Amino acid sequence: MTNYPNTNEAHTNQLSFDNTAIAFASKSTKELQLMKRAFTLMQSPWLVRNGTRFIDHTLHLKLVRGIVKNSLYKVFCGGETLQDCQSFIEKLYASKVHTMLGYSVESKTNDTEYDKTTAEIIRYIKFAAPQDALPFAAFKLSALASVHLLAKIHNGEKLSDTDQYAWHKVKDRVDSICAAGYEHHIKILIDAEESWIQDPIDELAQAMMAQYNQGRVVVYNTYQMYLQRGFTFLKNSLALAKQGNYLLGVKLVRGAYVVKEQQQAEKPRHTNLLNPDKATTDQMFDDAATFCLENIEHLALFAGTHNETSCYHIARLCQQMNIAPNNPRVFFGQLYGMSDHITYNLAKTGFNAVKYVPYGKVREVMPYLFRRAQENTAITGQSNRELELIKKELKRRKAAGI
Repeated sequence: MTNYPNTNEAHTNQLSFDNTAIAFASKSTKELQLMKRAFTLMQSPWLVRNGTRFIDHTLHLKLVRGIVKNSLYKVFCGGETLQDCQSFIEKLYASKVHTMLGYSVESKTNDTEYDKTTAEIIRYIKFAAPQDALPFAAFKLSALASVHLLAKIHNGEKLSDTDQYAWHKVKDRVDSICAAGYEHHIKILIDAEESWIQDPIDELAQAMMAQYNQGRVVVYNTYQMYLQRGFTFLKNSLALAKQGNYLLGVKLVRGAYVVKEQQQAEKPRHTNLLNPDKATTDQMFDDAATFCLENIEHLALFAGTHNETSCYHIARLCQQMNIAPNNPRVFFGQLYGMSDHITYNLAKTGFNAVKYVPYGKVREVMPYLFRRAQENTAITGQSNRELELIKKELKRRKAAGI
């Protein structure tokens, strides 16, 4: 593999997540005040629980639509169209932060919508191709396939002729996206979802990696470390890749569906697939990251995490293993509007950092945003941390007369 020189001379001892001046350099004071209000809203248990239902019943009202679009939507989304997002892309890249735009609509229910979503993802890939700022595309399989069908396949149920035809079309959609990524040199992240539909996602991701990850990593599967099987599954996936003579694409996450997984585990005749506690998940994530860096000749790592300790861990290991911060096989990713103190400070010290920026119409994206809000309440201190960092920077600016 090519040895990428450390052209930025970035070292772990230069990396600090305490520097809010760097973290929020691209944000005006007005934008910070809007972020402060948004994270305060996200701490409302009522809004988090009932947000999607509230939006469904009131978004047709012009006043409500305006309030939503200029508050939560504005803080966490890039815009309604790809063109709306261009200014965000350029602003982020001016700070050496890459962008990954995501067509963030929740699960659809018919072929017309699945095909429309597929076409939009491919349109984004072509939009991203000439821009160095846009190295990745991502999608959820539930945006291209019936969740009911995915569950049947996961459970090993017999598929009818109609089901088999539908699954064939799903595979064609995924292949068309991965083929576009291969052709246009855009990396494709296949997101993980709930454990009860995950097997067909993993199987399809593995097939796409075997087909397209020859000589370079195009397709990434997502490995969830809050699952008991997480690290073992990752190691088995690398063994399969070596056996099949292809490279493994690893998007490493803790997991985005902890509340739903806990609720599922409480149902009769359901097994709890989650780790016993967060400490176990944290350790598994860091161990998996170490494993990936130790095997960097055979894989590429996209570390999707808002955890400071894990980011320090990966950065430190890169230095110890002489993996340059700008090595294209190692990326860090955080959600737009969150953990700017991690993203911007990583980028400042030469690491590859990406912001995931959702886009789409307000009515379609808001369920995604409220799911993120639910997850924030489930992660101890996450919303509080964001608020405290914003307050710290506002206080610093006031003291400096900025």
